[in-house]
Amino acid sequence: MKLAENIAKYRNAAGETQGQLAEVLGVSNRTISKWENAEGEPDAAAMMKIAEHYGATLDELCGFEAKTENKAALTPDEAGFSLVVVLALDQAVQA
Repeated sequence: MKLAENIAKYRNAAGETQGQLAEVLGVSNRTISKWENAEGEPDAAAMMKIAEHYGATLDELCGFEAKTENKAALTPDEAGFSLVVVLALDQAVQA
């Protein structure tokens, strides 16, 4: 449901009509309406075009949020330490 809401949110924030977005994407007004009402979803190529058109990421367009308990990004010190540990383990396994 987030995708449908976000397509409408980004379109409205840009001051565009469904027809204007449809023209950019090469689809019909009805297609945009279906996407915004969660009666269908754009394919991957259309989602990429929508995100690019509005200067958003695919994650933002789809409504994905980073989970704070799973830190994906490491600080340089953490990354360096992790690399040292992985290399040490690799050498131990090969020995």
